[in-house]
Amino acid sequence: MKRFFTLAAFVGCIAILAQAQLSTKFTNYVTSPALSPAATWETLIHEFGEIEQGTPAKHVFTVTNSGTEPLILTKVKPSCGCTVANYTKTEIAPGESGEVEATYNAQKMGVFSKTITVLTNVDDQATILKIRGEVK
Repeated sequence: MKRFFTLAAFVGCIAILAQAQLSTKFTNYVTSPALSPAATWETLIHEFGEIEQGTPAKHVFTVTNSGTEPLILTKVKPSCGCTVANYTKTEIAPGESGEVEATYNAQKMGVFSKTITVLTNVDDQATILKIRGEVK
């Protein structure tokens, strides 16, 4: 019986404390989103269609920093020596855009599909840009 009264007293105290918590006015704090860059690409694939042999084909991929901290393109690597990539090497401020210019050396006739791997300070995952076409 003593245990029953002890348990009842304990439950009663918890109920009183819970009621006191509910009636206390709390201030809502909205935490700001995590500060980080975010890369938003205009497109990831470019189709050249038919291009003339011996004439380099260029395309500019545009990336916008939709985050809250500077975006940095840390490494840009084409899949082969037939493609050259120039890119924005300075920090890209929030709301601003940068570029990766891919130039394909159209010396070999036929269909081609090449990639450019882009690493940024957003995360450890690479973004793969693709260029495709046919040299006539």
